[in-house]
Amino acid sequence: PYFANDPGVNVRDGSGFAPGTQFGFRLLNTLGYWGGMGGVAFTAPITAESVEFTFGPATLATLDGSSFTGTSAFFGPVIDNDGGTHFHFNTELLGSDGDDNPTPAPGIYLIEMALLNSGLSGVESDPVFVLFNNGLDEALHEETIEYAEAVLIPESTTLAMLGLAGVVMAMRRRSRRK
Repeated sequence: PYFANDPGVNVRDGSGFAPGTQFGFRLLNTLGYWGGMGGVAFTAPITAESVEFTFGPATLATLDGSSFTGTSAFFGPVIDNDGGTHFHFNTELLGSDGDDNPTPAPGIYLIEMALLNSGLSGVESDPVFVLFNNGLDEALHEETIEYAEAVLIPESTTLAMLGLAGVVMAMRRRSRRK
């Protein structure tokens, strides 16, 4: 019940990515956790949970709330001759080590990563935030999504959105004057 292979990544044909290159990710922060009490505030998981990332039989990375290496992981499938690919890597939420608590605590888990392409050395996507709901009410999950949109989205994106809103308002003013 703690396994998921969503979300996936779909790169459309004609993307401009070089055929034969691979996709990957770089973890940008430790695993975040919110237990659903009080306002949304992510901390380290309460009982040392972790998330393991796999693709096929290979373990790509493990992320917990206490250590963070920022390691990049590249994996197949490769970009096809048309510049596209579609894949899902696997994630599994793991309880703390040992027999005392093998079950992950209920809560919302936050992963922050950037997507990479092996053909573009030193280039990565804007941060991608993934929220996993482990047993909380869907209304609390929605609350964390709203929090992520308001607090975690990079400021440059917010400024771009404000700039776009300014252009739209200017266009409305001009159209009213005519």
